[in-house]
Amino acid sequence: MASFQFCIIGGAFGIICEYTRPSKDTRIVSAMTIIIKTILIVLFVFILFALGSAMFYLVRGDNSERIVKALTWRIGLSLLLFVILMISFALGWITPNNI
Repeated sequence: MASFQFCIIGGAFGIICEYTRPSKDTRIVSAMTIIIKTILIVLFVFILFALGSAMFYLVRGDNSERIVKALTWRIGLSLLLFVILMISFALGWITPNNI
């Protein structure tokens, strides 16, 4: 089994590294991190698509109902993205900057 290297960069103190073996929990969290990051990226692409379609309808001069529907989808997806981010952070599936 391969070992992981965890390093702490300590300014003037240099780099402190420790070699450890991955536990089963680490592998589960790593798999969950990949799944969550993929879901977040897909949601972000859908948000951009909804925003782009609203801009398309606005420039084309279509009725405002389509624009409102596209922007409503964008707001709903943005809220879903935010909730998934908060839950993932609270459960430890993602960490800010891996520090």
